[in-house]
Parts: sequence; structure tokens; C-alpha cells
Amino acid sequence: MERLKIAYIMHVDWAWIKQRPHFIAEELRKKYIVDIFWVKNFRNELKLVHKGVKKKGFHFIKVPFSARSKLSRYLEKLINKRLVRKLKNEKYDIIWLTSPIIMQFIDLNEISSQIIIYDCMDDALAFNQKEKIKNNIEANEKKLVLCSSVIFTSSNNLKEKLIFRYGNSNNLYTLNNAITNDYLSFARKKSNDLKAVNHKKIKKIFYFGTISDWFDFDLLLWVLDQNKEISFTLIGPVDTKIPKHPRIIYVNAVSHLELLRMSEEADAFIMPFKKNELIDSVNPVKLYEYLCFSKPVFTVYYDELKQFEKYVFFFKSKEELLLQIDKSVRSSIESPLKFLEDNTWERKTEEIFEIISQVKIRKGEKNEN
Repeated sequence: MERLKIAYIMHVDWAWIKQRPHFIAEELRKKYIVDIFWVKNFRNELKLVHKGVKKKGFHFIKVPFSARSKLSRYLEKLINKRLVRKLKNEKYDIIWLTSPIIMQFIDLNEISSQIIIYDCMDDALAFNQKEKIKNNIEANEKKLVLCSSVIFTSSNNLKEKLIFRYGNSNNLYTLNNAITNDYLSFARKKSNDLKAVNHKKIKKIFYFGTISDWFDFDLLLWVLDQNKEISFTLIGPVDTKIPKHPRIIYVNAVSHLELLRMSEEADAFIMPFKKNELIDSVNPVKLYEYLCFSKPVFTVYYDELKQFEKYVFFFKSKEELLLQIDKSVRSSIESPLKFLEDNTWERKTEEIFEIISQVKIRKGEKNEN
């Protein structure tokens, strides 16, 4: 049987810290022929982690100010003309897009494809951006939603938002995030350590992931002021200002597997996000990965995280966070191992395979009629 061919188009650089698009692309490659395209943004060049892999795929060039300037948009289209031609000529079975931002590089009406898939990992309209850019993204997302055969959302809140904005829920599926098999193997080894760490004093608290304007530094500084023994280690790319403090340690982005080694030094992990419209739709990959270490995890509470309630310590205020840090020393944590086994990227892509096969059957029946 002939394998399906996918043009997998990501809005994040393949050499960026590993996120949902990277994990799904790797799993899809086990079953399908997958050509990976991504958007190369020179502004992020110094923050890249896996610089060597940039040569292995195809990249669109992001021209500065292309969302605001007609001249920049024209130059962008000119520069990326060869790649757009490749998408037209290859006759892919599936065009997979991870963001409406990609629509500024291609016109799906000009590309022949059997199936269009939109994998919505974030609320693209909730980022801090100028109104003109937001309106452009919204127009592109509407086009993308209307022409997609399948829409995956990383959270249920995102699914509800897309339904509210554009209607039609028939082809929408919530597909939460997950962990790799490497992290699951690590979690199995660490699961026996759970009782030992349950009553360990919390001193080193780690965070890994992107550090941006949704990061609550005021919360961290207040905790540091209240507890002189605690330190925070932050690992990942930065596009905001990190306050200087002797007990806030910053480490530049490292590879996904290197995170396992480095983070073993942590006594606990934290997700200190400001609760806002963007965060309300986030199903964080990092929470699944934090659980692999069998150590206390502290996270701001919002409804999308309810599935984690047995395995983490929630807080809604800085005072409650301090109480939860103290409580974690005396409390027991339920083992998350079964939860993690049910939430691997391998399992998630099995769901994707099934949905794609059903869409192909429906399209075949429609073509016969």
C-alpha cells in the first residue's frame, strides 16, 4: 500500500526548543512520508538549540515587519517563491499547518491537496501584538479553519474558542500534549524514587521552556524574599527581561535530552505563568515532562489543568504558592506513571492516524458520488 505524503509546515524553526510540532512530526514520519517545512526567523537565530538540523528540511524566510509593510510582504513572497512552487508541484496527500501565520507564505487555494490539517497549539489571537497584526492573523485563521478537513486543538478551551469564532465543530478534535518515549522510560526509572523525595526540603526549583511576557517574575521575587533557602533555575530561550537576583539562575536553551540530565538536580518544578486569555488555552508540554521526575510540581491553576490535579500542587496566589511549597514537604504525591503511559506522543499519533484514515474514506466516498 502506498504511503501518504505530507507537507508538514511549522511556524517554529526546526532548530527551536522541542515543542508540539516537532514531536508530532517525528511520530508522523514513522508511518508517512513527511517533508518538513518551517519558518526561519532571524530574530530568534541566536536562541536556537539544534543548529545542525537546519540543513535537513525546507525553510520559509520570515522578512522583518512583513505583517505591517506591503513592501516587506512582497519581498517575502518573492524570496519564498521556490518553496511555494514545490508545494504546488509535489501534489502532497496532506498539507499540515501549525499556525495561521503560515498563511502569509502560501495560498491554500493554489495548492492541490487531498486533506488540509490545522493543528492549533496556541490561541494565536491572544498573544501581545498590535491590533493590525491581530486582525491579519484572525483573517488568515478563518480561511484556514474553513478549508481544513481536520482541526486538532491542544486544549479543550482552544476548541471552544474556534467554535465560537468560526462555527462548525464537526471536524474539530481535542488532542492534548504528551511526552516522548524517552521521557516515559526515564519516568519509569524514577517512579521508585517518589517516596524518597516526598519529604525532601525544597530548595532548588526549576523551570524549563520559553521565558516570555506571560512569566510571573513578581511571584518568584516575592517567594525569594520570603524564603532565603529557595533558588529558581530557569532554562530556555528568552524574549523578555529577567530580573537580576543572586538566586535566579538562568541557563540558555539546551537539547531535549540534556534537560533530563540537568533537571535531575531540581528538588521541585514550577510553572509560574500569569493567568490570562493566552494561558487559559495552554495545555503545557512541560507539565507532562515535569511529572517524569517524580518530584513536586507547583503550577498556577486554571481549568484546563484539572486533569493534573492528582499529581501537582496548584496555587492561585503568591501566598498559596508558599504554603504549597511547605505542604509538599509533608504531603505524599500520587504516582503519575499510569497517567504518563496514557499520554505519550506515540499514543496521540495513533489517534491522528485513525482520524486521517476516516477522512480519507469519507473523501473517497464523496469523490465516487
